[in-house]
Amino acid sequence: MTTGKIPVFRSLGAGLYFAFFRFISVLRGGLLPGLVLVAATGAFFWYSAPWAIDPEAPPPIPDPAFVGVFYLVSIVTGLMLAAGLTTAYFREPMGPFYLRFWSAEFRLLLAMIIIYIIVLIGVAVPAVALFAVIGVATGTDIMGQLPDIRYGSEQGLQLADAGFVLIGVAGIAIGVWALFLILRFGLVLPVIVSEKRIGVGRSWSLMRGNTLRLFGLFVLLTIVTYVLLILGIVAAGQSPLGGFLDEVFRRVQDGTFEPNMLLSPLGAALLLLPVIAYLIFYAMMIGAVARAYEALAEAELIGEIPSPAKRKPAVKPDTEGPPANDD
Repeated sequence: MTTGKIPVFRSLGAGLYFAFFRFISVLRGGLLPGLVLVAATGAFFWYSAPWAIDPEAPPPIPDPAFVGVFYLVSIVTGLMLAAGLTTAYFREPMGPFYLRFWSAEFRLLLAMIIIYIIVLIGVAVPAVALFAVIGVATGTDIMGQLPDIRYGSEQGLQLADAGFVLIGVAGIAIGVWALFLILRFGLVLPVIVSEKRIGVGRSWSLMRGNTLRLFGLFVLLTIVTYVLLILGIVAAGQSPLGGFLDEVFRRVQDGTFEPNMLLSPLGAALLLLPVIAYLIFYAMMIGAVARAYEALAEAELIGEIPSPAKRKPAVKPDTEGPPANDD
């Protein structure tokens, strides 16, 4: 099978194009789950914040049932948001596709479980084996410490230093290995939506030789995200919304905040702004990864079609019969 290379900058451009120039599609694909997810996150922090009850009181301990509902809502809406935005990238969402939980969302949930198990086993087993070998060789535990019986010995202290360094190096190596595994499954979402399969093995196959490129793509996405976030915060601070936000924070700290403040146009903009920003940044990532998948899938398809130079010449059928006899 022929694999191509991820076009890093074209994928980044596709993510930006999808987030900003196809924003209506982004809203269709992610507005509902985005609203629910941001609202649930805001409710969780409001409930947990100390000034939600008393400005001088310590943070309350969240109710386990409330925390459980929050995480359940976050998981469901997170799956819906990922599937909705990816669907919007490949085709315009039609009808109440949010209700089709047993399609892309269910495949994504299964893929996440499979990936979690693979990464857990693939990281835990070598980590335990590596730390065990280091511990036996140097007499140290996982924190780089020696048993009490060997303290005070110069040789024991040297082994402790060596064990601490080796454990640090081993920890970095395990982290790099875990990141490699996660990146190899980085195309699962577009594979699920485009090809309607679980996509774990397919992503692993397509990502052969492209791990560093996908990592570089995510680094560029992170840089662009922070730049846009800083510019957005500066722009919001210079607008009337910045003054309204300062007033809200002042009233919250003074204990004079009233929820009806959020019913004004500026209040509605303040509530919608996190949703819009979250959708834009998430759509950038979805669009970039989806374009990377398209490039690799196209390269694979082209590689399966023989070039004209490699094709066998067609055999012309002999329909003329034996040569005519002039006698």
